[in-house]
Amino acid sequence: FFQAEDGIRDSSVTGVQTCALPISPTPGAPAWADAGVRAEGPLVSRLSELFDGTWQGQRRPSTQPVAPATDSLEGLATVVATAESGARELYHRYIQAIGSARSRVWLAHAYFLPGRRLVRSLVAAARRGVDVRVLLPDWRVNDVPVVALAADHGIGPLLAHGVRLFGLHQRMMHAKFAVIDHHWWSLGSANLDTLSRVFNLEVAVVGVGDREAGQLASYFEDLCCQASEHSWGRWRRRPGWRQWLGKCLWGLRAWL
Repeated sequence: FFQAEDGIRDSSVTGVQTCALPISPTPGAPAWADAGVRAEGPLVSRLSELFDGTWQGQRRPSTQPVAPATDSLEGLATVVATAESGARELYHRYIQAIGSARSRVWLAHAYFLPGRRLVRSLVAAARRGVDVRVLLPDWRVNDVPVVALAADHGIGPLLAHGVRLFGLHQRMMHAKFAVIDHHWWSLGSANLDTLSRVFNLEVAVVGVGDREAGQLASYFEDLCCQASEHSWGRWRRRPGWRQWLGKCLWGLRAWL
């Protein structure tokens, strides 16, 4: 979103949809959990370029780093768009950051269908003693049940190797963000799945900054306090229909 007031432009990058559904899915239901980042300065021109290019049907991605940010962002930030040549850029940034993590890797994603390389990276980090956590909406509240059931199957190898999985069951979590160590962060509309990585037009802001990472980490912890932690034992005792359906859908994850 772009605004112009007294010649000053700012922007917002988020996964929030411009409709009533994420705010109040049904009357009296809890609001969805989501997140966004507000940016000013050099980031705005890059986001504006992406918006204009998409509006005109040209799909011009940008992964060019921008200067240290203004009042709204303290650290170095860059815009990553998952379109054409930039399709795998965000995914590769995740892999690199996870591979160098020393203290924590916290991921919150609404639709989590990771590839083998990402799974191996998360498992390797857990084996190094890094605090690896993944927060997902519980399959019973996810607005895309087929993706949720596929993810329900796919978390098995992570649980088996020390990655902590949390399911938010009171409301849908639509956020897509990550905090790695105490400075690296990412937030936007892109999920960790094939659709976002290859097919969809998505945008994320990737940055390095203690303040932003700290704010996202606090939000992550708040959501985890509202969630239930999965265990390897309970996962193995899932009902047979969930195991069978989840396995079938996991095989189709490239199209979900």
